[in-house]
Amino acid sequence: MAKSLTILFRVSQNHNIAHTELAPKNIMYFQSEKDGCTENWKLIDFDSACIVDRDNVKINELSAPEITRARENRIEIKANFATDMFPFELALNLLS
Repeated sequence: MAKSLTILFRVSQNHNIAHTELAPKNIMYFQSEKDGCTENWKLIDFDSACIVDRDNVKINELSAPEITRARENRIEIKANFATDMFPFELALNLLS
């Protein structure tokens, strides 16, 4: 599972997209109908996604503490790949 999610995370980075709402609820598991054994993981819910270095980060329940503090102090933070790292690690931890 961790390898699949890392690949998905990398694909979004290759397209300059920061998901910004990575959480277990946005990671779906699918099983192949053909053999019933092949597992597929997908990132869903990209409605809050941001273009890296262009859009401001949106806050959710798994945002990094520094993002939450910045928002409380009315400081806008541009989305970057680091903004997804904290929630990505939390999601991996919660799902494993």
